Amino acid sequence: MVVNCSRITAKAPSPLSLLPPAPSTEDDCTTVIYDMIDCVPYLSVGSNDKLDPLCCEGLKTVIAINPKCICEGLKSSAQLGIVVNMTRAALLPSDCGVHAPPISDCHISLPPSAGEPDSSSPELPPSEESNGLVPAPAPSKGGAYSISVSFLVLMSLLLVSISVILG
Repeated sequence: MVVNCSRITAKAPSPLSLLPPAPSTEDDCTTVIYDMIDCVPYLSVGSNDKLDPLCCEGLKTVIAINPKCICEGLKSSAQLGIVVNMTRAALLPSDCGVHAPPISDCHISLPPSAGEPDSSSPELPPSEESNGLVPAPAPSKGGAYSISVSFLVLMSLLLVSISVILG
């Protein structure tokens, strides 16, 4: 059997099609924002921690690489179980003596304050039959919570680092 190869043409792929797609800002910020891990204790709601100089160094690094990563870090903090004190977050650049875009540019939706009722959950009227049941007490806000958040952040960083190395 004779094959006529004169009509077979192969189109070489474009060099641009071989490149991976450009990473999004969120992907770029995933590793950069870890430079601010020392800010978590200071920025956590209810914290009385003093500002760690390592936090300011991390903030300076993030600003030098990509200031938009500050917004990405604030947005993703809730996914890690960290509730950020937005007042402290807004003052962090001035506390560290650096210039950064205001966090109001981040367009972060803030949760209602403790005194405001959540409009998404209507208040239930009292039940006519109590049946002698008493609601369970609210969980305490002791120091164990802050330890578990720090542990969660540390473990999340470890898992992400391992996946980046292996990926």
